[in-house]
Amino acid sequence: MTDAGARPRNISLSRSDFSHGDAFNSSEEDSGSDDELDLNDRDIPVTGFAVASNKRNADFHELFPNIPEGDYLIEDYGCALQREILIQGRLYISENHICFHANIFGWITDLSIPIYEITALEKKMTAFVIPNAIQITTRQAKYTFASFLSRDTTYDVITNIWRLARPEDSLELPNSHNTSSRDMTSTVSISDESGKEPAPGAGLNKVTQCSCSKNDGHLNEVALETVLPGTPDKIYNLMFASGFIKDFMKVDQKLIDVQISDWAPISPGSKLLQRNMSYTKPLYNSVGPKQTKCEIHDEAVFCDFEGHVVMLTTTKTPDVPSGGVFAVKTRTCLMWASSISTRVIVTTQVEWTGRSFIKGLIEKSAIEGQKVYHSDLDKAMRMYIQEHQSEFVPEGLDPTAIAPVEPITPVVEPNGGGLDAAISGEEARKARERDRNRRGLQWAYDTFDGAYNVARRSTTGALELVKEAWDQSSSTTILWFIIVLLVFSNLWTLMLVGKREEVGRRKEAKRAEEREQWVQGVVTGIWEELAAERSRPGTILPVPTGPVGDLQTEVANIGKALDMVEERVQAIRESLNGLS
Repeated sequence: MTDAGARPRNISLSRSDFSHGDAFNSSEEDSGSDDELDLNDRDIPVTGFAVASNKRNADFHELFPNIPEGDYLIEDYGCALQREILIQGRLYISENHICFHANIFGWITDLSIPIYEITALEKKMTAFVIPNAIQITTRQAKYTFASFLSRDTTYDVITNIWRLARPEDSLELPNSHNTSSRDMTSTVSISDESGKEPAPGAGLNKVTQCSCSKNDGHLNEVALETVLPGTPDKIYNLMFASGFIKDFMKVDQKLIDVQISDWAPISPGSKLLQRNMSYTKPLYNSVGPKQTKCEIHDEAVFCDFEGHVVMLTTTKTPDVPSGGVFAVKTRTCLMWASSISTRVIVTTQVEWTGRSFIKGLIEKSAIEGQKVYHSDLDKAMRMYIQEHQSEFVPEGLDPTAIAPVEPITPVVEPNGGGLDAAISGEEARKARERDRNRRGLQWAYDTFDGAYNVARRSTTGALELVKEAWDQSSSTTILWFIIVLLVFSNLWTLMLVGKREEVGRRKEAKRAEEREQWVQGVVTGIWEELAAERSRPGTILPVPTGPVGDLQTEVANIGKALDMVEERVQAIRESLNGLS
């Protein structure tokens, strides 16, 4: 529980001394270190625990200015205060107070609980099966802190301090049988000169194997295989039940609008849990959408922290091409690698519910994305464990000596060039062109398929609505419905008939107009031909033979001209009949 620069305060205490608050003097001589804390006769009662460094102690009092300067910080742990929602923050344990601080987007939550006001301590489980919560009861209220990565260690620290403050109330503690033998042997933890205690269970060799390894239940591709310092329950809490994973998504992965639901039983009475998660992931492709929404479902397949844990994660991306016909399955297995380390095996594969023209491209991108994500997650977890060693490994042990520094699977780096990293020039251009063609074809197929599905759902919904209304209606209502339907049907028929008659009249008028134009054209042609005949040399036309002004001769000439016209019209009519 100590860190660099911390100094154990080894002080022999008695109940009477603590109860009356008399002054205490340290039995340890001043070593002159800058990080050591100068104690004087006015110091408040101390617990005998190794306190934090001067810097951490100053940061603690800056967050909580109402805490006396002589009340030194012992340790702090990441956790969440359980209210209407889980408020992610840190729990600070000093010699006389339990404090909580959270700052979520500027919304600050501070809580300070004096040790002497605590009347009960109890280990709790979140969602009935996750052992990562502590309940603190005071005279006025109950406070539940969840999402501890090392719940038992935090509980033991608070318990030992509480025993000193209220020995009469802590003679019988709930869950005391779960505390470690190290903490039960002595009320006050006394450190040796080096400030280190023997590592419990360091010599044990507890190794388990997941059921997937026994029955070949792993998925096709291995995304990550690594060994991490810490027991399976602590690594499980780090990956699935703490604020670390949300911070990792937002800060490291640059994900937007991360939403995580609470864990809930898969079925009533089940100890296996499930939850939903969603976020928006930016995309950096040259074509296609610039971001996509991801929908994630986590569920426990098997959970036994004494043996192994198997978690199944389903990821869907409905906004990408073919997003409705595939899902990425990820199976995470946690098992004991030793008594103080955990082996993590993550396997993945793409499952299809329909067909796609870019199946190979999707599978390659999805598998590579899972490998890159879990490689980054492994780095972030190792960094977090290194910064919070007391929550994962016994004091005095180096995490690098417990587990290898690098994962067993090779570290995967993002392939920024895609196909261009492997090929270049003309081949790269052709490959990109093929990818664009496949994506375009897939988008067209998805569009038509989506339109068809929408039409089918709309039709089905309308039919179901009519059927439901029919089943719930009385005979009178049904009769009125039929009457209204017939009225609208008749109106529709009249409208159609009127439109048809109007169209018929317009067509008839157009045909008549075309006939008149044709006749006019024919007559004009005949007169033009007669005029041409008159002007042609050698053409003999009937001319008046009698005296000018003779009416009979004029009439005879007109009659002959009309006869010639009739003959010509008859010839034209016969020609037209022949054509028809």
